[in-house]
Amino acid sequence: MPKKEWGDVCTRVDTCALAGVAAFAAGIPEADIIANGPLWCYFYALRPLEKVDNTVARRFTGTQPDNNSVVFGTESCLGEELARRKTEGRSPSLLLVENSCSVSLIGDDIAGILNAADLGYPTLAVDSGGLKGGFAEGYSLAGLKLLQELNLHRQTVKPRTVNILGATPFYYNGTNDWREIKRILTLANLEVVSTPGCYSTLAEIQQITSAAYNIVLHEELGLEQAKYLEANYGMPYKSCGIPYGLEGTLQWLRDLELEPQDLVAVTAQADQLQEALYNMSNELRMAWQELWFDEIIISGPVTMALSLASALRLEIADAKRLVVMAQHKPLLQKASSEIDELIIATEEPQAIAREFKDFTNGLLLASSSERNLLAAQGKYSYAALNIANPSVEEIIMTDQPFVGLRGAMNLAEKIWHLKIRRIIEESRL
Repeated sequence: MPKKEWGDVCTRVDTCALAGVAAFAAGIPEADIIANGPLWCYFYALRPLEKVDNTVARRFTGTQPDNNSVVFGTESCLGEELARRKTEGRSPSLLLVENSCSVSLIGDDIAGILNAADLGYPTLAVDSGGLKGGFAEGYSLAGLKLLQELNLHRQTVKPRTVNILGATPFYYNGTNDWREIKRILTLANLEVVSTPGCYSTLAEIQQITSAAYNIVLHEELGLEQAKYLEANYGMPYKSCGIPYGLEGTLQWLRDLELEPQDLVAVTAQADQLQEALYNMSNELRMAWQELWFDEIIISGPVTMALSLASALRLEIADAKRLVVMAQHKPLLQKASSEIDELIIATEEPQAIAREFKDFTNGLLLASSSERNLLAAQGKYSYAALNIANPSVEEIIMTDQPFVGLRGAMNLAEKIWHLKIRRIIEESRL
């Protein structure tokens, strides 16, 4: 795992590629997953998925190879699992079998084993595990492998149609954000054909080449799929970040090169919300001062962190200093001038330690892991909002997004509440 330490993946903000591969398949309705590896690898990949879908264990199983498998291979234990499925009459839309790190080193021909089993439904074999990278690398790998195995042809293009690549319900609040993005695209007169790995069925994914172009949402998840579809089917793609904020959402749609008439409905809704937000913010400023923080730290997946940082400072809150800690290097997206420092979390641990050492009376948009790092230093004097996994102090039970028009209002509300709460707490000291 180049430039990453195992501790970064297991204990800080990421999970290994085994979980990312499983997440892509778990995002396909009626798809099953088999983790071909030790039991602890299976549970390690299962846990973050269960936080979003508490029924995923019904279609996600493991083989738990014994010690003999290191010498003789895993064909026997995998065959037993496949035979059990036949006996139970399982017929998923797709069966993905992923090898853990250790099983990948054995070199079993998993695709050959699946073909020989003659299951009667589509299968996909993927080598994954921590040696392949983290969650994003696994998700990207599985999405690309599926497109390659489907062996599609370029269909007749439907006008005003798109695919969304790099969306997942297994990022923080991913389902609510996906629904809002589909909603604003519909308002802009675009039809979404497919969102691989995010609630699209296998049949819908097989229609992916009928869309006019692809929208890459999280670059670290979807860019490789977009490049493959462009190279093999001539499908153009647009990677414009993630639509945070009211004006940010309108700009995101403009970057998709939509016609002005396509933005009429979205603009009208944004204008209405902007007036409400302006009135609300003025009322709050008179009672609770400006929505200002000495420092804002945003830590999370790279596309999310960069996009959120720009919208936050331009539309919602301000700070003397804004720092982004991204889990990956940016691919296509550039850091805006609104960001004072960009830290690549897995490559610059000393920079992270420096920022947290001096962090007080600020706003932290991150995960539970960053809170734990600050707590270890005895730091609690700041406002915090989870925007990334892991998130252990809360449960999401509403349908409120962070992205799009509805998300802009939700973010403003939450951050104002944090500011007011901090003022009240400090007044009691």
